[in-house]
Amino acid sequence: MANSYYEKFANGAIKCIDAEIPFNIPQTWEWTRLGVVIQLKSGQDFPPEKYSANPGGTLYLTGASNIDGERIVENRWTDTPSVIAPFGSLLLVCKGSGVGKMCFMNLPKAHIARQLQAIIPMSQDVDSRFVRIALECRLHEITQQANGVIPGIAREAVLTFLLPVPPFKEQERILDKVLLLSSLSKRFGEQQHALTTLNHGIIERLRKSILQEAIQGKLVSQDPNDEPAIALLERIRAEKQKLLKEGKLKKKDVIESVIFKGDDNKYYENVNGKMLDISEEVPFDVPDGWSWCRLRSLLSVISDGTHKTPSYVDKGVPFLSVQNISSGVLDTTELKYISSKEHRLLCARVSPQKGDILLCRIGTLGKALKVYWDFDFSIFVSLGLLRPVLPEIADYIVLYINSPIGYQWIQKIKVGGGTHTYKINLSDIPNMLICLPPLGEYRRIMDRLNLIITSTMRT
Repeated sequence: MANSYYEKFANGAIKCIDAEIPFNIPQTWEWTRLGVVIQLKSGQDFPPEKYSANPGGTLYLTGASNIDGERIVENRWTDTPSVIAPFGSLLLVCKGSGVGKMCFMNLPKAHIARQLQAIIPMSQDVDSRFVRIALECRLHEITQQANGVIPGIAREAVLTFLLPVPPFKEQERILDKVLLLSSLSKRFGEQQHALTTLNHGIIERLRKSILQEAIQGKLVSQDPNDEPAIALLERIRAEKQKLLKEGKLKKKDVIESVIFKGDDNKYYENVNGKMLDISEEVPFDVPDGWSWCRLRSLLSVISDGTHKTPSYVDKGVPFLSVQNISSGVLDTTELKYISSKEHRLLCARVSPQKGDILLCRIGTLGKALKVYWDFDFSIFVSLGLLRPVLPEIADYIVLYINSPIGYQWIQKIKVGGGTHTYKINLSDIPNMLICLPPLGEYRRIMDRLNLIITSTMRT
């Protein structure tokens, strides 16, 4: 057939190899088997008594760990070399996790172990650098032939590799162009990485700035017709008293606390009739209509998950820990499960539900997430559970905790470090100072934030 490719063997047989030809080449190029133009040496392993870490004798290369980019890592030597990779040969990792890794032998010589093959050019008409490029371009075709318990590349796969061979001068021009483009590609990659890092930094700083503006009453305008936050706090106190009478709250969980600004411009807190000067704690002044309060004033439940590691099962009730919410969203990629029976036992202590707030309190600190899903789940001790008295303010509490001022507070109260993981004591969480806007302004804040987030995602 016209334009078909044929291969002639030593015994005179001729075979059509059209099915093997991966692409068309210019008329001045030729196809050849790699084994025709190179010598291939397969390595040999030595027992420990035949090599050492003491320099002396011949360098001994065992595999991918000896190849660091274009650098040969020297860490073993032998006095009884048998398979020598000479200077200029192309080392190919043919076994183990680094299959396909390549590097030129830029040292005088080395003995190679079984995980390595040495490709030694035998023809002056083929530049070994061109061979490397050709192999790298179609490396997946060779590695797909890996076989055995430990992935490996057979000698036959390398020797029968179809190599497109251009005229030697064209090889040189190709190599010059590849070198130039590789340099440009590397520079572009470095600049792209720097730009991505810069953009991420700008976006993160912008996000923090917007959150800070929001909780300081600077994101949206104030409306004098809004019901002040103090009225919202009074409704929350009344609701907590109701829960106390119904036996759903304990008396210790209902601490009367009112924070106000005195005529002397200092901030005071009335705690069960005891007046305290807390001016040093208050980080900034808030607009008219806003009020400072303790986080405990807004919550009916402050708890954490089980302190015991449960027995995991393949399927069952999701069991969340800090790793599932530390990114700020629910991450189920490494979700663990417990049995329904164990879930019921854990729920006797605390039963998480939709609308609650989960707070990372061990390891990754301070990230808060509102529970927006409906399925049953249990939590580990690394998560705190906060339940707002009024569900409608949950989003604002999350916003405040995740803001820069919330982060600063977390850093002040965290304990541990050194050889121990940082954590937030459950007893410290209720004391967090939080500024509360009027309910009307809070809704405008959340609308503006949603608009900003939507606009950012579009760009």
